[in-house]
Amino acid sequence: MNQAVKTGEPVRLSQTEQDVFDVKQVMIRYVWSLDMSDWKTLRSVFADDVVFDASNMGHYEGADNLVKEFQNRTPRTPVRRHVLVSPYVTVDGDTAEFTSYLINVRVRPGAPGGDYYWGTGYYRNSFRRTPQGWKMYRFRWEAILLEGNTQMIPSAGPMIYLPVMKGPADATWGGASKPGDRAFLSNSRQVEDLVVGLVRAADAGVAKDVEASLAGDARASFGATRLAGAKAIADWFCSPDRGRWRSTFLSNMKTSVSGDRAIFGAYAYMNVAGEGDKAGHRGGVLTVEAVRGGDGWKVADLAYVPLWDRDEKITRDRADEAGVRGLPKKVWSLEGEREPLRDEEELVALMSRYTWCYDLNDFETMLDVFHPDLDSSFHMGGDVYNLGRDATLAMIGTNRSKVPHSQHHVYNFDVEMGLDGNSAFVKCYSMTRRTPEGGGDVTMASGMYVMHARRYDGQWKFDTFRYIRAHSAYH
Repeated sequence: MNQAVKTGEPVRLSQTEQDVFDVKQVMIRYVWSLDMSDWKTLRSVFADDVVFDASNMGHYEGADNLVKEFQNRTPRTPVRRHVLVSPYVTVDGDTAEFTSYLINVRVRPGAPGGDYYWGTGYYRNSFRRTPQGWKMYRFRWEAILLEGNTQMIPSAGPMIYLPVMKGPADATWGGASKPGDRAFLSNSRQVEDLVVGLVRAADAGVAKDVEASLAGDARASFGATRLAGAKAIADWFCSPDRGRWRSTFLSNMKTSVSGDRAIFGAYAYMNVAGEGDKAGHRGGVLTVEAVRGGDGWKVADLAYVPLWDRDEKITRDRADEAGVRGLPKKVWSLEGEREPLRDEEELVALMSRYTWCYDLNDFETMLDVFHPDLDSSFHMGGDVYNLGRDATLAMIGTNRSKVPHSQHHVYNFDVEMGLDGNSAFVKCYSMTRRTPEGGGDVTMASGMYVMHARRYDGQWKFDTFRYIRAHSAYH
């Protein structure tokens, strides 16, 4: 086995960049501790005087009262997944604002009214700096979509709904027109926040933020639709014809920056208003090329390729039809010359590479994700597979050949660096969309990955890889 021989130079961060990272980590700690019933850790993320408002839970004051309420509610749902999507953090001295989408998945087999619940909405949470680190003192959750057995959520009685925000625009969803502290972030973070801000502003109908994020001569394609010019693109994004409401979730994000050019890639999963209380569910791939000029980073070219729709019977692999087979190589095309990232971000990018390569059948590129001495296991319900690297790649190839399309969305990354600087534990949530052999309905499974990585000859690789499926259901 090769030994880790160098750590590389540490990436220097501005104070703002460190604060943005730390605030996101507090939220990551919140969702993991809530879902795993780690009440001591959950209590640690809140200021004593935290105020909580939720459209489907009500109003609570004080950290102890809030944690007690969470304790009372969670026994009803043994499987819980609070998934943070497209987070955006602004920092102003010793205070910070965190906004993100949330996907809330809950399962209780055999529950009256159905064993499955699916909710989406958004957070707007305020933080203050304390001697013990960043603490949340204002916590707001607004539900947008509630599907399935909603009686699974309240501790008692019928579903309640008390609006706590005016809508997505109230959650500072855009930001491209007010860059503010973004100039103090790394170029990679600026580009990622630029795209996140653009997409969320489009969902909220904030056309000025969409237009401000685009170069004047920007180009865009959305399936068969082709657009040119910042205003035309912003008008299309914010058109009422696109539905009463929509939520576009970005995951598996990968950004590479070289000089004044950047390439960004992400999975996109969208909820859109449908008939009655139902919503449309669809997904695809988003790629962006950004350029840096005198007024900062701007999106020059944006392409969205639709790949699946829950309401359609899919009988073929749309990745071939859409010509996206080469996308992993495009997204990683600047790797050799890009600016360095901090180790935590490198490890998240390594996992994103695995998922992109899995879903687009690029096993040659995936090979570099794993160390030759890989120890892997896959817990798939009642079946457990313990494999090495070659057997892992063979199993993935066999599984992938049976489905016309799959997307492995990964979220909530928690990275714990080893003391030697050359090792790390990584865990994340996973939600997989796939179609069965022969076509048919889109299905969903959720689970988690737990990995160990080491830096071998300067390059991070996974040497231990675990997947544990929490549930699999039609949705």
